[in-house]
Amino acid sequence: MYQRNILFIVIALALSVHAQTINVRGKVFNASGKPIVNAVVELALQGFKDTTGTDGGFSITKNYVGTLPPIVPHRENMTFKKGVLELSLAEQCPVAVEIFDVKGNLLKKEALQNATAGIYRMDIAEHNRASKLLVIHASIGQRAMTFRYLPLRNRSGVFTVPTGNSAASGGGLAKIRAEADTLKTSAEHYKPGVLPIASYDTVVNITLDTLTDDLVCAGCGKTGHPASGTATMDVEGTTREYMLKLPADYKPGKQYMLIFCPHWLGGTIDDVVGGKACNGPYYGLEKLSEGKAIFIVPQGLKSGQYTGFSNTKGEDITFFRELLAYCNENLCIDQKRVFSTGFSFGGMMSFAVGCAMNDVVRAIAPMSGAFYSGCDSSSQGPIAVWQAHGVSDGMVKLADAQRARDYFLTHNGCNRNKTVPVEPSPCVEYQDCKTGYPYIYCEFDEPGEQHGVRTWAAAAVWKFFSQF
Repeated sequence: MYQRNILFIVIALALSVHAQTINVRGKVFNASGKPIVNAVVELALQGFKDTTGTDGGFSITKNYVGTLPPIVPHRENMTFKKGVLELSLAEQCPVAVEIFDVKGNLLKKEALQNATAGIYRMDIAEHNRASKLLVIHASIGQRAMTFRYLPLRNRSGVFTVPTGNSAASGGGLAKIRAEADTLKTSAEHYKPGVLPIASYDTVVNITLDTLTDDLVCAGCGKTGHPASGTATMDVEGTTREYMLKLPADYKPGKQYMLIFCPHWLGGTIDDVVGGKACNGPYYGLEKLSEGKAIFIVPQGLKSGQYTGFSNTKGEDITFFRELLAYCNENLCIDQKRVFSTGFSFGGMMSFAVGCAMNDVVRAIAPMSGAFYSGCDSSSQGPIAVWQAHGVSDGMVKLADAQRARDYFLTHNGCNRNKTVPVEPSPCVEYQDCKTGYPYIYCEFDEPGEQHGVRTWAAAAVWKFFSQF
């Protein structure tokens, strides 16, 4: 029995050496000081997370068995806050700290010729109990910075803030021993927050900034939103028709991508909605979207005996801009995920959108299109493009499609002579494009009618749009 008890104590002691408690708690507020509900706060290294309640509070509490990671800086840095100098070393190098009074007299000097990687702190306030100006000169290797420090006083003496456990005390330069991690915080309609922490037992309050007005549209949160269906609007004295399709479980507070789906020459809204000759409703994208997108199908004007988007005087671009403005005003549209795709005249109109509206449209996916709806080249910004065209297209010549391609390759900064194959075959992706503005080009030579929508197009377009 005696040996069994001893063994139990030894095991318990061994476990206690490695078992540590993570106890990170606090609250999340917006810039106005109001609590943010349903914000997700996560410890990046450990993966533990919690969701804030009605008071904005969160608590991440875990019993962790093992060794928690020490602070290891990713880069060199020097900071001075509230009387505490902090030096961060990414690798071994010499460090030095000199403290002078206002007359230039050296009061203290500390130097480490081979300081190991880590974080070192010195409490400057410990060296200056009087309210006198100090000048601190710090260096890491060849980098040096100078700080000025005038202590503040309260009734208790020099005001200072504890900064964690140190390997030494008395205000000397000391390497700290503390855990390190990062709190990642996210909440709908707020910019994500990233906050380093120096201990797994700490209380922190987090403030998130709201997304700027150009990222959150006025329609987010509106409950009296328009319903799915056909409607009209007046555009510079002309009545224009369109079809709006919302997800079945549309939520006013959730942001959705918006996809324009203009029809082909002689087509109608009903053709696109019904999926006639285009891989299913909305060019096959509605089924793939699984409720993540809002679709809008503009109706073209009569061009001769057929309806289409000739955009002769920019009237169709004006129509598209009005539709986008209407959606932003009344629906919750993700401002970074507005797209346009279409076949034939729908592809031509998508090209026109890419030329004129690249400041508000993230990507286009024209199929069997060219610049027959024009291209307003006054807007010089890049836009992501997925393009498909048949080698033997009898309606829209391949050379015309290639001219449109080359225009956007130039604006996207792509290398015209460098491509790599991507799925589905025969698609290729141009290389060296501006970051975030890829160009995928699918030039196919398949049996049958080549002026048409390929069976593989819907999945490829949805994958392309979904990356943004």
